[in-house]
Amino acid sequence: MRARIEEIDDKTEAHIYTANLDDLRLVADDCKARQNAGLTGNGDMKHVASVPGFFVQQYINQNKITFREFMRPGSPHPDRMLSDPALAHFRIWKGKL
Repeated sequence: MRARIEEIDDKTEAHIYTANLDDLRLVADDCKARQNAGLTGNGDMKHVASVPGFFVQQYINQNKITFREFMRPGSPHPDRMLSDPALAHFRIWKGKL
């Protein structure tokens, strides 16, 4: 993922995020390999997913929340994001969140 900030005027800036499709495929392939190898963690410590930051930022923007709100203990947002079928390629442990 690449990020840049462009100044529009004295009071406005644009945050631009891009992701390379090949890089995203590499992450998805790694997640599938970990799943196939059974590298999903154990007990209460599951390795649920490996989601590129691009998608976290996209979720935050779409839901109009802050990163702090996303990461707050007990926040429902990570589970909601990881339950999105569009991100299934980045799931490692397929159990219910």
